[in-house]
Amino acid sequence: MQLEILQAMNERFPGKVAVGMEMFRRPAQPQLNQWLEGNLSDKDFRKLWIENWGMEMGYYQELLNFIKENKIPLVALNAPQDWEAKVGMKGIDALSPEDKKALPQIDRTDRYHQQALQAIFKGHGPMGRQDGEGFSSFYDTMLLWDETMAESVARYLTSPEGGDKKMVVFAGGFHVGYGFGIPRRAFRRLPEPYQIVIPNAQEVPEAKRFQVELKLPDFPLHLADFIWGVGYSEVEAKKVRLGVMIEPFQAGVRITDVSPNSTAEAAGIQQGDIVVSFDGEEMREPFDLTYAVGQKSPGDRVKMKLLRDGKVIETEAEMKPSRHP
Repeated sequence: MQLEILQAMNERFPGKVAVGMEMFRRPAQPQLNQWLEGNLSDKDFRKLWIENWGMEMGYYQELLNFIKENKIPLVALNAPQDWEAKVGMKGIDALSPEDKKALPQIDRTDRYHQQALQAIFKGHGPMGRQDGEGFSSFYDTMLLWDETMAESVARYLTSPEGGDKKMVVFAGGFHVGYGFGIPRRAFRRLPEPYQIVIPNAQEVPEAKRFQVELKLPDFPLHLADFIWGVGYSEVEAKKVRLGVMIEPFQAGVRITDVSPNSTAEAAGIQQGDIVVSFDGEEMREPFDLTYAVGQKSPGDRVKMKLLRDGKVIETEAEMKPSRHP
């Protein structure tokens, strides 16, 4: 759905469309610019994505491909991680005066938004049922995200490079639903018209339904301008898995655990081993190994060089499908 909208916007307004994404934090902007210019490798871009979003880009791959192929400006919307960490622990009021000066202007006056967030908080298991304990920092974190993203939108659209463009914003449903999050907060800064589109999967398999005890209050508001009915499908999962837990180490990547019946176990890898190289590529940090494994397919044979008790060990294994532990 997101890809269809972007394709149509790009066709209707060629050269006049930009994209803003929740998935990237503001400090990532220079690297996003390098990526659009073709000066950032696929490996470095995937690392940037995981550092910012925390999960594989599977569902966004085609969308990102289209953005890059058409050189559509891509704007990192979300708050830096250090802001989020501080606010998530103690709330905005606990920040130093210097930190507060750097934050976007935050509006707490939308009572419907607060009621909705209280319902969401209470629906998230025992944590949310402790007489509101912890809600304050949760609420502040949501406000931080939404206000930062709204400010990023307005800042770009009033900049020399964005002043003549329309922006398509991709963000989680509750960051746009009812206008609570990004839309109204961007409008407060830049009163330009907007439209909200939210997808609705018509049939979701029972086993895939997300169960949460959530009951939102009745709001005198529309959820979105358009509800777009979609089917249900899943992207192909990661093809292979090595079957290890890893951590950084000065001379490579250290194995902290090995799964039974895995490729790693078949290769004789043991807890405490240091992976020095994987198929001839030097391993300097955990992402090097994660990326290298992700490039393989079931049946591929790989060679690994390990360091164990001060001795170099060479081993070889056949990559197994990801259904194996």
